[in-house]
Amino acid sequence: MNKKILSGLITASLLSATLAAPAFAHQQGDIIVRAGALMVAPNESSENVGGAFGEFTVSDNTQLGLNFTYMATDNIGIELVAATPFKHDVGLDSLGGTIAEVNQLPPTLLAQYYFGDSGSKFRPYIGAGLNFTVFYDTKFNENGTDQGLTDLDLSNSVA
Repeated sequence: MNKKILSGLITASLLSATLAAPAFAHQQGDIIVRAGALMVAPNESSENVGGAFGEFTVSDNTQLGLNFTYMATDNIGIELVAATPFKHDVGLDSLGGTIAEVNQLPPTLLAQYYFGDSGSKFRPYIGAGLNFTVFYDTKFNENGTDQGLTDLDLSNSVA
């Protein structure tokens, strides 16, 4: 199995839907804690593996996410996004479906700009950040090992 193809196709999109108790004022020094659902939906695309096996497939996964924001100023927040571990099934239809299982954590650090006055009841915001995805406990399942696959290696990524 081509290690570069497999590590390249596990590039993930981190989508966050947070559920938070209303915080009606955000001002410098405040810490905002939110919990909600985080979804990793891998953008799986690969060449035809080995010229004959087809393309890899990778499952989506949704987990509990926790967000911690520190308000550095009345309008600028620094947010750490954490989650329980994500598990994805990797498959090749030509080999009977799922051939491997990979686990990962995608901690993300964001800078946010909150619009409006610090005392406003409605504070829309925008943000951008950095993600470091750590892969661990990656292994072929019985179907994969029955096909003679023995070496699964994934690279951590920064996005």
